[in-house]
Amino acid sequence: MPDGLAIAELLKWAVVAVAAFAGAFASAITGYGTVLFLMPVLALTMGTSQEAVSVLTLAAILGNVTKGWLNRKDIDWAGVKWYLIGAVPTAALAAWFLTEVPDAVVYALMGMFLLGALIWRWVKKWKRKSAGEDQKPRETMPVKRLAWVGLFTGGLSALVGGAGPVAGPFFLATGMAKGVYVGTEAVASLGVHVVKLTAYGLNDLLTPRVLIVGVALSPLVIAGSWLGKKVLDRLSLKAFEIAVEITLLVAAMVLLWKGFTTPI
Repeated sequence: MPDGLAIAELLKWAVVAVAAFAGAFASAITGYGTVLFLMPVLALTMGTSQEAVSVLTLAAILGNVTKGWLNRKDIDWAGVKWYLIGAVPTAALAAWFLTEVPDAVVYALMGMFLLGALIWRWVKKWKRKSAGEDQKPRETMPVKRLAWVGLFTGGLSALVGGAGPVAGPFFLATGMAKGVYVGTEAVASLGVHVVKLTAYGLNDLLTPRVLIVGVALSPLVIAGSWLGKKVLDRLSLKAFEIAVEITLLVAAMVLLWKGFTTPI
């Protein structure tokens, strides 16, 4: 291989490594980030979108195991249960049809939904402030409704590798925050990813190349999750909310851009 090509190949995988670490770090603070950072890079470096989604799922499993363990004392197990009731069936079904749905359609829908959820969150905060209720306890969504959230996001996760940015606002709406939110969302998502990985394996999507890349990224994902947890423990609730909203906005913009620029 010519030196120029060797350097280009090395730089390509260096970018993947940085994205894996950054995604795990952001995810440990805001509950998501792996899809935002890693999926666009994998889409350019892996041979197919199916391979990219499979590698992303392996990375997400490692990240969620780490986040779940680091926040194990704060996990809301009722939230995990209700989310998985809805998410597992649709994740299994969608994983079988991974090759049937155009990437552009899924990305655009995710971006629009996410932007809508963020605007809804801002409008609710503005209304509370205008009514002088911003110091009162917030109304929270019943945790049982996470089953309906899972019904939608479980299938979405199987199609694009992860749906944390879409599910995140609903976990937050139940009143979860910081370690409770990050740990609960991590374990709930872990259950979905295991179901997806099983379906991918049965569909022969777990190629040797996918497994090698997934294993190679594992130390970076674990290190990023550990460092992110250290930062999370030092964040105030206000700083946590700002970090979540900024990440949501960036995720929405990236997904919309991918949706409208990816050929159907």
